[in-house]
Amino acid sequence: MDAVVNALTDAERERVAGYLDDTRRRVAAGVAALTPAQWSWRPAAGAWSVADTLEHLIVAELAALDSIAHAAVRASGAEEAADPRAIDRTLESRLTSRAARAKTAPMLEPSGRWPVDELGARFADGRGRMLQVVRGLSPTSRQLVCQHPRLGPLDCYQWALLTAAHTDRHLQQIDEIKTSAGYPG
Repeated sequence: MDAVVNALTDAERERVAGYLDDTRRRVAAGVAALTPAQWSWRPAAGAWSVADTLEHLIVAELAALDSIAHAAVRASGAEEAADPRAIDRTLESRLTSRAARAKTAPMLEPSGRWPVDELGARFADGRGRMLQVVRGLSPTSRQLVCQHPRLGPLDCYQWALLTAAHTDRHLQQIDEIKTSAGYPG
């Protein structure tokens, strides 16, 4: 595909920045004023708590930032996606649906890396860094790719979109946890 056709537009940059900011605000509202019991409560044995979910989001966002930082120009002659915007739509629709569940990569599993009282600030810090990166993406950012272990090569915009959609998906999970029978009041 032609590089001009695949240039990142100002509208795309603003759209993903808005999506990232919206999900940031929703995470902050969703975890505001939780008690220690609410942070750590699990709806079932082996299920994630709100704290586990937020830790996972933090680690995944750090991995996405690393992927954007290490993105490289697609190798000459490498097969290029027919329509990167079709991939964008697929990413967003697949990732925001909780109908199909997938086991996360071991490196993204929650493990109690940080105290619960640090999770909100760590998430906000990572999201602030992601927003800064997104606002600085150049039109050629669509030409820079990094391999996702399950989704294949993603360009810098797609990594940011993946991060926002992934957060959206786990916001649904946090809501499910908080509305489960037995959730501490």
